[in-house]
Amino acid sequence: MIPGIPFRQTFHADHWKDLENSGLTEDIIKESKIFTLPPGDLTRLFAFGNKKIYSTVITALVFPYAPSYEFARIKIFPVYVDEKGHRTKYLQPPKSSARLYIPRPLDEDCLITIIEGEKKTLSGLQYGLNAIGIGGIWNWVDTFGHLNSDFDSIHWEGKSVDIVPDSDVWTREDLLRAVLALATRLRDLGAEVLIVRMNPEGQKGLDDFFVAGNTIEDYRGLERVGLNSQFFQQCQVWFSKWKAEKAHANVCPHCEKGFKNLARHKCKKAPLEGDNEAM
Repeated sequence: MIPGIPFRQTFHADHWKDLENSGLTEDIIKESKIFTLPPGDLTRLFAFGNKKIYSTVITALVFPYAPSYEFARIKIFPVYVDEKGHRTKYLQPPKSSARLYIPRPLDEDCLITIIEGEKKTLSGLQYGLNAIGIGGIWNWVDTFGHLNSDFDSIHWEGKSVDIVPDSDVWTREDLLRAVLALATRLRDLGAEVLIVRMNPEGQKGLDDFFVAGNTIEDYRGLERVGLNSQFFQQCQVWFSKWKAEKAHANVCPHCEKGFKNLARHKCKKAPLEGDNEAM
């Protein structure tokens, strides 16, 4: 499991209720190895993270990422709200990058469904979808604006792919941009991509959709839109600029972080002047 954190699948009452509210069954919860992080272990993950956020965390629910289980995203209780009203629900270990959530082996011979959010991915699996997940709508991208390396484990050429974002993307251009970028990168690899459009005035996520009493047949009847849809036309200019910007990104050879401006990049791992390792 996560380095330094012994695996004990126990749950705080609030966490179990949160999972039940998403319609998750005991079987899928056990299978996915979700667990409550013991209070004494919180500092192991967050001690070098955002101190303001960490100081407010009372309990934390861990979503380990298969197959190695060496990475996890953590839902914090209560939700952190900053001075500007921005809400943070999930954290992940410092210096870790976006990963692909694959709680169950993927059948590459069937339609692949990419769902935003871990709980929603598990909900999709419960209803028979051949599903994998991204932690958030931007949790798939690398420094250069491409799919992160986890996507390399899947052969995308000729695959049919549905992307299921939260319903609020249809009312926010900033979120539609992420959907457009993800779908385009998959299309570039040869996938045939459609985006599932849930009613923005209805349930926000796929788990909410099923909890509200909708069936898998109702889900299959939802509208699908392609990249040529009017929804994405407003994002095309932005995408062209974003893609060009990412193509010229630089990577520090010491810390491997991406940056735009070398003069502003402060690397703590760079050898000191005169260090033989810098030669």
